[in-house]
Amino acid sequence: MSSTFRAAVLALTLSLGATGCSLFRAHEAATTAYVGDTAITTRVQTALIHDPHIRASEIDVQTAQGRVTLDGEVDDAAMAQRALEITRATPGVRTIDDKLTVASPSTALNTKLPQRG
Repeated sequence: MSSTFRAAVLALTLSLGATGCSLFRAHEAATTAYVGDTAITTRVQTALIHDPHIRASEIDVQTAQGRVTLDGEVDDAAMAQRALEITRATPGVRTIDDKLTVASPSTALNTKLPQRG
């Protein structure tokens, strides 16, 4: 084989290896971000569940790249504010997308009072 051909094969091999490595690193970073987001979601949900002033079952928590979205209907503005405070204090949270809504007074009463039959 000529030295030019060998050099071309070597250059091609090295460039393919570098491309493969960068693709692997990109996949690895995406996987790490996903695991981090899952951990953040779990931390936020756990903190909400353990707070006696919050009905955590009414709040949906989603995380993407450290951005936490809180969605759902809460009883009052104080509960919404408390959920935001807990989320803000959770390690790994970069930003919060607040989609919480406050229930109307009649809706809040209906969920707190037992149904009569």
